Amino acid sequence: MKKHLCWAALCAAALTAALAASPSVGASAAPAPGAAARAGTDAIASAIASGASDATLRHRFGLVAETGTSGRGAAAPVPSPAARVAVPERAAGCGEVLRVGGSPTYMKMAAPRFYRNTRSTGAPYYVAASFHWDKGDRLLWSGWSCTGAIGGRDGIGLTVDQSVVRISQSLSLCAYGVCKTGRGKAVLADNNAHGASYTYVDTATSLGADWYSGTITVGFKYKYPKRCHQAFAKYAHTWSTTKVNGIGVGPYSLSVSWSSSAHRWAVASSTGRNSRC
Repeated sequence: MKKHLCWAALCAAALTAALAASPSVGASAAPAPGAAARAGTDAIASAIASGASDATLRHRFGLVAETGTSGRGAAAPVPSPAARVAVPERAAGCGEVLRVGGSPTYMKMAAPRFYRNTRSTGAPYYVAASFHWDKGDRLLWSGWSCTGAIGGRDGIGLTVDQSVVRISQSLSLCAYGVCKTGRGKAVLADNNAHGASYTYVDTATSLGADWYSGTITVGFKYKYPKRCHQAFAKYAHTWSTTKVNGIGVGPYSLSVSWSSSAHRWAVASSTGRNSRC
């Protein structure tokens, strides 16, 4: 009897130890390294895309804008004037529709802004660039009731001239007053020590576009904290059967790979600078 009681006690002790070491039922696994940083960058990108003020960004995330007003170096590339023409776009399954957004003159890209994070969570610094169609979500397609893709994939990229320690990146897209990260819809095309880029399929209905504005954000740490840092962003748009194959990110350069030489254009922002410039 004593022998059986002894074995029972040992088994109970072993079971208790095993349960203590294992996750509780229903408990979520610990987030993967960098998951918290990505989640924070997603929230920041969505807030900036939604038009959050500097005061709101400081209150919610502890971000302080540190964008300079002057700097050195070449200005960001600009689209060719020859590309500024209205063009018809074809949505898959919906026929041909002439749209005011067919011209790159309607694509507005803000100069990237640098932010310093005053809190201990997230990346120490962020740089973000926003875009929007000048007509917002009021682009209407007469008599068009289906949802269709506007050509192939579009793309957007953000690059910094100096090498940094990139920690995270995010793309937030806005439609009908709601901004959310493009994860699941957007594909990360490139990311390295100079920035990041995404591609995604833009779609629309007769009510408007699901991509009329957005923000790309990169969280990072300075390698050279005393240097002037400059950044610019580029948006690549396609229609018909053309698509963006990818956007390569280099030191202050964004190279777009297209599937065709027709039915496409790209627009670049002006230069954004940090407070060291």
